[in-house]
Amino acid sequence: MQNAPPNDTNLRRAHAAWSLFEARLVAEALHSENIDSTIRNERLVGSIGLLPAGEVKVEVWVHKDDIERAEDIVHNVLYSDARKPVVGRQPTDTASGAATTSDVCPACGAPKEPGFDTCWKCCATF
Repeated sequence: MQNAPPNDTNLRRAHAAWSLFEARLVAEALHSENIDSTIRNERLVGSIGLLPAGEVKVEVWVHKDDIERAEDIVHNVLYSDARKPVVGRQPTDTASGAATTSDVCPACGAPKEPGFDTCWKCCATF
């Protein structure tokens, strides 16, 4: 398990990303599963080329009680099968509890975003 930063022994590093985009993607995925996270080293991204590559990673930290679940979510986000939803819940029909076909992408099952005719996850057109 990774060492905690000196100012908080209750935090553990869930992921070390190569870009701020990747770190924020992971943080949003954790948030969608009700896991609070903190992004550290955001400002180091501007130092690419000036610092050694290993020093430029943006880190996502979570509470130590959430680390195992967070690591599973991170793995699923970064190495998922595009045909399956990674995190979050599918929109459901309130009467039956089943996802309605008009609310999800027919190709991958990801939630459809109102006003769009292309899936945000697999780029299928509706």
